[in-house]
Amino acid sequence: MPTFIASDETSIYYEDFGEGTPIVFICSGNATHSMWEEQVAGLAPKHRTITFDWRGTGLSGRPRSGYTAERAAEDLAELLEQVVAAPAVLVGHGMGGHLAILVAAKHPELVSGLAVASSGPWYAGERDGLVGGMSMEFIEGSVSGTGLTYPDVMAKMTDTYLFKHPVSDIVRTATILQQLEWPLYVLDAYDINMRDLDHRAYLGDITQPTVILHSKHDTKQRFEGASVLQEAIPNAELVVFEDSAHAIQAEEIELFNASLERLVDRANAAA
Repeated sequence: MPTFIASDETSIYYEDFGEGTPIVFICSGNATHSMWEEQVAGLAPKHRTITFDWRGTGLSGRPRSGYTAERAAEDLAELLEQVVAAPAVLVGHGMGGHLAILVAAKHPELVSGLAVASSGPWYAGERDGLVGGMSMEFIEGSVSGTGLTYPDVMAKMTDTYLFKHPVSDIVRTATILQQLEWPLYVLDAYDINMRDLDHRAYLGDITQPTVILHSKHDTKQRFEGASVLQEAIPNAELVVFEDSAHAIQAEEIELFNASLERLVDRANAAA
């Protein structure tokens, strides 16, 4: 089982396929490396694709504590240094978008391009009269204290937020099982730590070619945040998805993968 050992001795699981320009995918909250199957299958014939599980989730190690955005971003930076060993295009979805932004700003030498998918310029709520990130209504219904069991909360989230179109029972079940690969304690810990996360102070320092990927129908990560990101990051382009909800990588696979191909071309041209 491929793993690397982070600086605090935690084992981080990853998968590494293909050759060429490295693309590192950062999964969203309540998802594992498996959320990227369609992207790996579509892009690995021409590019090197690396997926991994956040610490505490999936097949990665589960230390007793330390579930913070800063530590998870450092895991990503260490993966880039130890496993990739070259500047990579980062693709972050949802919560993973925040890790991608943090690493692009703090470790620009490790990042050749940036894709922020279904994410936001800050974690949650409204800031200075602007909408972006997740609504507090969503957050309060997705962590402890809802009065529902954890599987029921994940089923409700799947049915309400992830997909614009109905999915098969197999896809629904597989999605929920993947979500439960995040222990509720771990989800709560990351959520509490990240609630005050706001990237606006350093978005202007991100000069790598960037693409913002967002659906107009995403009610989990509100679409308005995509415009804030596009305006704040100097080399950012916005790709609007019209026929999906939060899970744009699953509902509009062709557009998602083609957008990443264009980003790789831009990153290579800028290198």
